[in-house]
Amino acid sequence: MKIFSSKDLFVWGPNDGAPLTSHYAALPGVREIKADYGIAWPKGALAFKKDKMTWFNEMNELTDSGKEFVKKLILDEKDRKKTLALWRKRIEELEEVHEEIEKTNVAGLSDEDLMDLFRRFTKAYYGMWGPGMLAEPVNFGAEKMLKEEIEKITPQEKLNDALVILCAPTKPSFYAREESDLLKITKDLRKDKKDILEGKYDFRKDRRIAGHVKEYFWILNNYYETRYLGWKYFGGIIKKWLEEGIDEDNKIKEIQEHVKESAKKKGEMIKELKLSRYVVKLSDIIDEFMLFQDERKKYNLKGMHYLDILIAELGRRVGIGMQDMKYLLPEEIFVLFEKQEEFKSIINQRKDVCVIEYENGKYNVLDRKKSGEAYDWLFEVEITDMNKVEGIIANKGYAKGKACLMLSVRELPRMKKGDILVTTMTAPDFVVAMKKASAIVTDQGGLTSHAAIVSRELKIPCITGTKIATQAIKDGSMIEVDANEGVIRIIKR
Repeated sequence: MKIFSSKDLFVWGPNDGAPLTSHYAALPGVREIKADYGIAWPKGALAFKKDKMTWFNEMNELTDSGKEFVKKLILDEKDRKKTLALWRKRIEELEEVHEEIEKTNVAGLSDEDLMDLFRRFTKAYYGMWGPGMLAEPVNFGAEKMLKEEIEKITPQEKLNDALVILCAPTKPSFYAREESDLLKITKDLRKDKKDILEGKYDFRKDRRIAGHVKEYFWILNNYYETRYLGWKYFGGIIKKWLEEGIDEDNKIKEIQEHVKESAKKKGEMIKELKLSRYVVKLSDIIDEFMLFQDERKKYNLKGMHYLDILIAELGRRVGIGMQDMKYLLPEEIFVLFEKQEEFKSIINQRKDVCVIEYENGKYNVLDRKKSGEAYDWLFEVEITDMNKVEGIIANKGYAKGKACLMLSVRELPRMKKGDILVTTMTAPDFVVAMKKASAIVTDQGGLTSHAAIVSRELKIPCITGTKIATQAIKDGSMIEVDANEGVIRIIKR
């Protein structure tokens, strides 16, 4: 592929996704962030096939640019405060547009006013993604810098243990915060247990439920589709918990104890290795930016909800369904009313296969033939040993069970309690499956990936960064996950 000179690639995906939502994140990585901070992501590419999307960078370039981000924007406390101040400003601007969309009957707007609202949303969404795109390179760079320092003072056999502890988050993820908040509501509603179990309790009139919906309605959204979680969804979980007779206080304590234990282990490791202030700062930066990435997910996934409101109405006016609208890019939607027939043909081509290149603040959508060739090159993988897969130890432990190969969140119902989740990578909408898993195995990711963070919260074994697990392991195979050694063995196909 012309844009890449090496096959040593960082790969994010394949995940459920479409060009529109993915492009909102990809373009700011090489454009807005450059304008904001003077540094940009290295060249990259988005690849789409059917309803799956994958992001690629050359690994060395991404790591090197990550180090530059850390050194120029994050290491110095004054620089870091200035860097993150812009993030907070952009969030306020995006939330203002969200609120306007919330209060607007978009169906009653003229074409001109509707398009103006979409343009303002796009400007704010791009703006959020500018500082928002700091998360990955900072974590990549800081993790690499931390590893380089720890390797100087730690025996090879203890290196992974030290890195896992020093890269573990010491604050709960928003999945854990949401669960903790809902557990508190459930505890308060125990007095109404009889009515809830008999279906007589009206969750719609409960202000606590309304507040929870407002705060977390977006948590199962992804880059392909959105799902508004209302009182029925959260009320259903509360009813299930009451039926099961869970101990809310104990569950909340478990969530709190997890991060306390992470902080304690981190402190002990710092003392044991006698780490310098510089190395401790790198560990703290990773901790802070994992939380930052978590917060960014919130505004990203919320933004997708409001984006859907706009493109659903725009598409209705030109006879294009909302999901099909997601195969256009924002700049194309700006001229939707003038080129609607041309775009209908383009949408059909992109639904088959599409590759977009990003470099030097610009992007290039490859034609159908070149997209197909580039896609084949990007996904060409050589598998040597079909009975063993190795990866990065993200959380230690051992599990044996049936592999549940899951490439889409729409396959969640297939996941059974005790199965081993095998996927390309995990995202917020995978948490339901992760809670059922006895172990997690992913193609992509590292010590600061979503799978690594959630597996530690769930206290289950996790191996990330295998690159080939989803191709080497068949759905339903009996496998053994030895996350003490970083090896997955295929016992029976």
